[in-house]
Amino acid sequence: MRLARIGLLVALAGCQSGALSPGIPSASSGGTAWLHVPDGGGAGHLYVSLFTTSNRPAVDRFRLVNGIPQSKPDRVYSGYGGASIAASSDGTLYVNDTYSSDGLVYAFNGGSTKPDRTIQIAYPRHCGVSSGGQTVFPGIATDSQGNLFVAVYTYDGGAAHAHATLSPRTSTRVPCNGVAIFAPNANGSANPIQSIGFGRGAFIDAIAVDAADNLYVGNYPHNILQYANAVNSPKRTRVFHTRSPAHVSSLAIDAAGDIFISNTNFGYQTAWIDRYRAGAKANGPPTSEIQLAGATHLHMLYSIAVRGRDLYAADGEPGVDLYHARKNGPQTPFHSSALDAAHVTALAVGP
Repeated sequence: MRLARIGLLVALAGCQSGALSPGIPSASSGGTAWLHVPDGGGAGHLYVSLFTTSNRPAVDRFRLVNGIPQSKPDRVYSGYGGASIAASSDGTLYVNDTYSSDGLVYAFNGGSTKPDRTIQIAYPRHCGVSSGGQTVFPGIATDSQGNLFVAVYTYDGGAAHAHATLSPRTSTRVPCNGVAIFAPNANGSANPIQSIGFGRGAFIDAIAVDAADNLYVGNYPHNILQYANAVNSPKRTRVFHTRSPAHVSSLAIDAAGDIFISNTNFGYQTAWIDRYRAGAKANGPPTSEIQLAGATHLHMLYSIAVRGRDLYAADGEPGVDLYHARKNGPQTPFHSSALDAAHVTALAVGP
């Protein structure tokens, strides 16, 4: 899905151009608060989903020392990978096999590099997709209770779409477009315990969830929707908008409940990452903003992850860049980890 989405965005780039000069919040809004951010309860590893130089999928786990990934992985999940991974607080790694047509999410519960469980996401046959359409699952996330959130996007083969309904329509079947939530230890063809449907025409391409079950959903290209009490009784509470002509490429939540929204313009020449405090107004300026500077490559920002004061970014190169998560203004990476990889697709932090 991520590769298909890249193709779509590149096509859109031919229709839209122009560099952005995004407004920067005052320097005092970021301050030095980044020095005192909790680290998420001992999240000690960075998980990197990648394609090796021989074009095989894998997830490499790197031990973090003072926030810096060690040079060699301490665990490799060979043969598994995708456009989205998630690490639960109990150490479970979820890998969304996005590049397969089978709708599978693999769960690695312990120290094994082979999955303990495989969750088969039921395709929403009720959507009435026309010829040439398909359903994909472009993102996953977990909450503090171990629930698994799966983003669902149905492409209708170019057929005319009804206007997307973004108020939550809840049920216990996989939605055509939206988020399906599965219980901890879900296995096989399990049904969702909750789902949030957004109607035809929505393009769900990124999700994140905080410890209080506030769910954030990226609806391509410009909207980020927040739903409170996502598992039990979803209610939309905030809608963030990125600045046009740009689109949201990925989302992340830190241990303090702040939302990080990565944005890149349609030409991929300019990119920035907005941070909003947990209680910030969605229609106001971001609390702080990282402006990616000094790039020698296109800014893709496929995936970001945050632990304490550090933000990790997969930005289109075969490596991972580190930024100060709460510093405000232009930044170059203070550390870059070169990996033995052809392409990095997704990041997660966890125990």
